[in-house]
Amino acid sequence: HQAGPDGRVIALEPTPWAYDRLLANLRLNPHLRAEPHRVGAGERESHVRASVQSSYRLDDRADAEEAEFDVVSLDRFLEAQRLNRLDFIKIDTDGMDLQVIAGAAEMLRRHKPHILFEAYPFEMNRQGLSTADVVRPLVDNGYARFRAGTLEPLPDLTPELERLGPRGLSLNVVARHRDRSSP
Repeated sequence: HQAGPDGRVIALEPTPWAYDRLLANLRLNPHLRAEPHRVGAGERESHVRASVQSSYRLDDRADAEEAEFDVVSLDRFLEAQRLNRLDFIKIDTDGMDLQVIAGAAEMLRRHKPHILFEAYPFEMNRQGLSTADVVRPLVDNGYARFRAGTLEPLPDLTPELERLGPRGLSLNVVARHRDRSSP
């Protein structure tokens, strides 16, 4: 709906479980005009075989699946889509945000899209990353951070993420380029 009649929504889902769920949702909602692609986003092109979270249960048990999939950089993928404009990106990659952002460096500079991402400190810590590691590419490209929902400024995510504790909770963050108005 937000994309308008001439807009495009492109959805990337790398795992069979997530991709099949996306297709089922699109079948149930034929008015949605999303273009599904079974591929993951990352820093560079690769082929991955990994154990990935396949669903999130209410009883906190983790369901994982072995999956094989291709990974593409958003820069290359979106170039192949021949987009002349990009307004918004949603990144929900369970801690792989830094890799997605690194693979979108040119697109961020060129289009300056609004970004909604999930800061997931549990997975960032597991990878040896800090909040600063994830936020630095955004700051370097002129992005400010805001709490999703309220758009309260979040100049430093570290205290917010420390409050989440070790349980694997996350914080949804909106990033807006200084040259763009509020989302």
